[in-house]
Amino acid sequence: MKRSSRELKALARDTLANRYGSFIGTLIVYFLIVLGSNMLLTFAFPFRGTVISSIIAWLASFIITLIISVFSVGLIRFSLNMCRGEQYRLSDLFFGFRTHPDKIIIAQLILTLISEICSIPVTIMDFMSSSNTLTLDELSFRSLVILACSFLNFVVTLGLHLTMYLLCDYDNLSAVQALRESWHLMRGNKGRLFYLSLSFFGIFLLGFLSCGIGFLWALPYWEITFSYFYLDIIGEL
Repeated sequence: MKRSSRELKALARDTLANRYGSFIGTLIVYFLIVLGSNMLLTFAFPFRGTVISSIIAWLASFIITLIISVFSVGLIRFSLNMCRGEQYRLSDLFFGFRTHPDKIIIAQLILTLISEICSIPVTIMDFMSSSNTLTLDELSFRSLVILACSFLNFVVTLGLHLTMYLLCDYDNLSAVQALRESWHLMRGNKGRLFYLSLSFFGIFLLGFLSCGIGFLWALPYWEITFSYFYLDIIGEL
């Protein structure tokens, strides 16, 4: 049974009732890890005046991104445990490091590579552009290419959305198998995912208007709702 966005969000609200504090605390720790990693990168590479220093800084930033992706799987684990009525705890954040972090990193590498491939036409146009002044036809063509690449990347991202959830749930899946399974499961469900994402627009707008404080409540709501979306897709609801 495919549940509507309203039903999934209602389930999320019921699950978070009297549990917001636990999720917010875990979320704060997660963001402190992300913030600390970025600050460490800034202090380690304060100046990027040369090509070599810029490349090293980019590589370090990319490595940190991969490490953070392992923590993000831990956040998914915490969310799924809460949805399933199982024991959830702060240590779930480190779940990805305890169970095949290599698969998570490989999956993130592939996802990043796919995103870069989708943007290749735009990169080529930037490289071939000989001047900063573009004619109307050139500007129109460039805009069409950017829109086409963005749309392609968007569709692919929707199709591979469940990859990390699957790696969190199934130890026997390889990174490539998780990507394939996500693409298979999302057939006929990409529109649902897109609509569900759009339904949070107003909530996140309030988060911005509250100087970010509202995100402490919006993000747990988002995470639990999308965990229920995953559980609905795999037939667990």
